[in-house]
Amino acid sequence: IGDGRNVRCWRDPWIPNVGTLVDLIPERSNLDLNCSLGDMVLDDGTWNPDLFRIWLPETIIFRLEDGFATTGGIVHDHSGQWILGYNRFLGSCSVFEAELWGILDGLSILIDRGYKEVQIRTNSIEMASAIHEITLDRQTTALIRRICQLLSQI
Repeated sequence: IGDGRNVRCWRDPWIPNVGTLVDLIPERSNLDLNCSLGDMVLDDGTWNPDLFRIWLPETIIFRLEDGFATTGGIVHDHSGQWILGYNRFLGSCSVFEAELWGILDGLSILIDRGYKEVQIRTNSIEMASAIHEITLDRQTTALIRRICQLLSQI
């Protein structure tokens, strides 16, 4: 999900096993359906649950506040058309690890579907550097090594 600027809060399925949030909202007349997920975050990086409470049931709010990480992504074709979205519940992990899992899952899905060309987009310079400047030493995480293995297959 990164900083949330590329994920549409209401239209993209970014919460595992929930689907799109727009489907949970009975009346949408005053809702900006194209706002990004990043618009729902406070300056300190935490969720702004009050914005969600206006529209969503408490069961969904609880999932946002439980402190467990999720990851996911959106796959577009060369012309920008949506192909698929994916997500995964991770439990407790760092933001860096969550970003790595998102990239790994996306690559795995695309390889399984036979795609031969992939462009990874991330808002994290740390993430891009970690994958781009890989050295297969003990400091490299297993997730980064697996991502590089998958990239070598395409």
